Amino acid sequence: MISREIIIKDPNGLHTRIAAMLVNKASQIMHKYKLTLYICKPPFKDPLGFSMLALLSLRVGPNESIVITCKDDDKGKIAIDELCEYIENNINISS
Repeated sequence: MISREIIIKDPNGLHTRIAAMLVNKASQIMHKYKLTLYICKPPFKDPLGFSMLALLSLRVGPNESIVITCKDDDKGKIAIDELCEYIENNINISS
């Protein structure tokens, strides 16, 4: 299992618009690599499936982190890196 922690720097945290952007991009990546990505918020260890409900239920505020996880070690690292790059370039850039 592979995982990576990333800080959400948006001043409003993970609100509905940002969550929708993330779910859309995560869906594209999961389809592209044929794998499943999971998300959790430290200190919790149980990962949730990538969905609007999961993201909004985490209540991620500004400068809080999320952990993106994948069970596929080979393509999982590439997929997680691609999603984290998307977060850095499209979500964290506005902060």
